Amino acid sequence: MELQEIKSRLRIIPVVLYYGLKPNRHDMISCPFHDDNTPSLKLYTHTNSFHCFGCGKSGDQIEFIQLKEKCSKHEAILKAKSLINPSEPFLNAPKTKPVMQETNEFTRIAILTKYLQSTKHSMERSKAAQQYCKKRNLNYHKLNIGFNGPGLLAGWNDKLKESAIEIGLLGKTAKSYSQRFLNCITFELQNSQGQPVGIYGR
Repeated sequence: MELQEIKSRLRIIPVVLYYGLKPNRHDMISCPFHDDNTPSLKLYTHTNSFHCFGCGKSGDQIEFIQLKEKCSKHEAILKAKSLINPSEPFLNAPKTKPVMQETNEFTRIAILTKYLQSTKHSMERSKAAQQYCKKRNLNYHKLNIGFNGPGLLAGWNDKLKESAIEIGLLGKTAKSYSQRFLNCITFELQNSQGQPVGIYGR
């Protein structure tokens, strides 16, 4: 796979999500490359690049991986390929816990599919979410955008919820489950086979 193809298939948002970093509504994150109390690293989704206004580090998605993994460019490219195709191993284990852990791939895809179907049903029921998309010129039908409403988990048994915890969709407190993307619209991230491999919520 050529470098340009890798860059065209791997967007900057899934990369930062992999490292457990969640952008705010302005696509800003707390910079992982210096001690950053307030978000100072800007993600530019149209160019798949980043720039930190605090420490000055900048680059594309490959350079982000290189800085985060503290590895060579070649190793960063291999890592990028493994994010596009999880069946391709990477020599170095990630130094931070990924958003979507590598559990059984079939189970992972099945849970993601069920979750995404639930978000799409929730979008159809929520006038507020539909209005949000309309104001931002987002066609939720064509773009497969969902909405994580309060009743999303209705009908999910404990086994399904525990599987969702394993891949990072849910959290768990002593008394209940917590939803990672509660009251967010959700975008489906797919691999080259069109299978869901992750979710971006905002």
